[in-house]
Amino acid sequence: MLLTDQAVVVLLTRRTYSYLLAVDRRTGDTVWKTDREPGVAWSTPVLAPGGGEIVVSASGRVEGFDAETGGLRWWFTGFRGNHVPSPTVTGDLVIVGGMAVEANLALRRGRTGALDRADVAWTAGSGSNFASPFAYRGCVYWVNPAGAARCLAPDSGAVRWTHRLPASTWATPLGHDDRVYFFTEQGVTQVLRASTDAPEVLAANHLSVDAPVTRLRGGRRRHRYPGGDRGDPGGAVRGLNRARTKQNTLEATPAREGRRMPSPHPGGPFERRRARPSRELASWHAPESARSHPMHAVYRSRPGSGPPRSRPPHRRFWS
Repeated sequence: MLLTDQAVVVLLTRRTYSYLLAVDRRTGDTVWKTDREPGVAWSTPVLAPGGGEIVVSASGRVEGFDAETGGLRWWFTGFRGNHVPSPTVTGDLVIVGGMAVEANLALRRGRTGALDRADVAWTAGSGSNFASPFAYRGCVYWVNPAGAARCLAPDSGAVRWTHRLPASTWATPLGHDDRVYFFTEQGVTQVLRASTDAPEVLAANHLSVDAPVTRLRGGRRRHRYPGGDRGDPGGAVRGLNRARTKQNTLEATPAREGRRMPSPHPGGPFERRRARPSRELASWHAPESARSHPMHAVYRSRPGSGPPRSRPPHRRFWS
């Protein structure tokens, strides 16, 4: 979703249809709607400097639309892989990223109609994972799937320096003053100085817990582990400790014949349940004190109740 001065712009991409829609910010009425080539993507439209053009990079196409009318001004095709990163628009370039190497390039602005390879200013030579290219203070910051951050020259695409981040990075970097922030998927935020000369690490901020943080709400971290109330970080940590204790107990318990070991991930969707005797077997071997219970007579009165019959090994008493 893109917010302009007059409208809210939404890009809808599906396998069989796709369109760019602008609705009035105050009334919600449709201002304009422009159909485009179908194809699934998750990128966000970008407003060019000056506010007169909306640029879309999705499903093997890069397109420029008039922000007032929604009319298609120009388009570039002939590549693949630009399904997630949003484009970055500067004064004279449209910088595109994508998983495929061929989708990482810069297009010259100013032309209308169909663009061709002559309009490609340079290519990055590497994929950019899910993070969008980030132009800031003389660098176009690129992060590839392996977690390597690079500073590229905006005018030529030449690599000025390369820096290995602590882990893979999905989020787009952010810049403030003379710092650039890289957010890794393992919860480490590494801060680099915004410099074209060489990478300089200023700080590395770690999360205070090992559990993955899904989002921030009301100033409190929320975790995926059970046991915590909504917005209760202490309860989440207690739930994490209980899960670890249970996992250590399961790992320390030796496997026994006639029983399946539970999954090392307690409560997970693939956890195997322990073998339990059938209802009939539990009734037959009930202790003397339990045989006086009225339900014992019900079990014994069932047709065929009695000592368990021998069964093939592959049908041993699983419930």
